[in-house]
Amino acid sequence: MATLSQIRTDLGTRLAAINGLNIYPVIPDLIEEPAGVVGMPAEINYDLTMGSVVSVWMIPVRLYVCRYDAEDAQEMLDQYLEASGALSVKAAVENTAVAITSGWHVARVSTVRDFGAYRVGNIDYLGCELTVEVVA
Repeated sequence: MATLSQIRTDLGTRLAAINGLNIYPVIPDLIEEPAGVVGMPAEINYDLTMGSVVSVWMIPVRLYVCRYDAEDAQEMLDQYLEASGALSVKAAVENTAVAITSGWHVARVSTVRDFGAYRVGNIDYLGCELTVEVVA
């Protein structure tokens, strides 16, 4: 069965395919934007199938972009939230061509929420949170 550390590392590996996005598979004290931070699970549902150990991990991925110019920041964030394309977080997370080591079965982005200002290390960013469902 996949460990939380392995799942976070594998999500980071998939997200690293997005050119120019700095990826943090653990929650850092400081970030370099634009950044994708793989967080700790919001929820874990264990043993969802009979006779088999299948769990669903709800992992938040937070996106942060620079807030120097409000319009530019929103446009950059918009690109990461597209359903497909080179900068799409959804496409990167769900890209089965990128090998993983933790042995999960499926990963998909289910929701995006909490758009707004975020403070990391005394610096303000524009950001949002994506929920990634990992079935392992």
